[in-house]
Amino acid sequence: MKCFMTDLHRNFSDNLVGLRLNSDGKAELWEDDIPCCHKKELRTAFNVRGISVCDLSSRIKQINSILDQFEATWEMKFPFYSERNNKLLKIFTKNLREKNDKHLYKGFAFNSKLDKQASPNIWLMAIIGIWRFGCRAHVVTLGKKSAYPLLPTGDSFPKFMLVEQVASLRVPHVAYDFSVLVNWCEGAMIPLWFDVFNENKTLSTKDPRSLNTKKSYELRLAKYKNLPPLSWMEPDSLSRLKSVCSNFSQYC
Repeated sequence: MKCFMTDLHRNFSDNLVGLRLNSDGKAELWEDDIPCCHKKELRTAFNVRGISVCDLSSRIKQINSILDQFEATWEMKFPFYSERNNKLLKIFTKNLREKNDKHLYKGFAFNSKLDKQASPNIWLMAIIGIWRFGCRAHVVTLGKKSAYPLLPTGDSFPKFMLVEQVASLRVPHVAYDFSVLVNWCEGAMIPLWFDVFNENKTLSTKDPRSLNTKKSYELRLAKYKNLPPLSWMEPDSLSRLKSVCSNFSQYC
């Protein structure tokens, strides 16, 4: 009987084939999709003349750790499972599938969420990377208080860094944290995928001089906040970001 795990990297129409969330919001096997040992752990591996250990249990454990992190960070159950097959996630999956056995060096910057809400794509990328490719992921919510460390610790060295941003880089501590992440990724030579926080609002077209003092000040402040989201970064950090992330220049 063919092992389900050996086919997980293939181009399935469902990014999370074989996985589902139960009523408690935890990940579990969708056994109807899995024709083999149903993660009974040990099976004969004739190609290596030995015993192979099924990794599905380990992957589910890692995914549930990510789901626990999401719940602790956003104070709600993970609500985005049904969004697992959008265009951006298929690009991400294709990237991992094509480079899984090589060195994946650059991630991707994008803007896909509303204001200060959670990024569905960042968390789903973590789950997809773990489930289909056995890649460890480190997720950071930049600009929101978290009990989880900014950088990976212990033996959990990730294959990629995933960052959702919920506060502007004009805030000093947010800019500092992001520069730390960029420097670490460059040093570790791992890709950074980044859902950019974009404050851009519709601005008044009136001349500030035609407004009263309060309105004029508010308009000038809005224009200040409306600068490109990555224009607040130091040149050195931008240079390092170029090493580990692509497509970010449109946000500078």
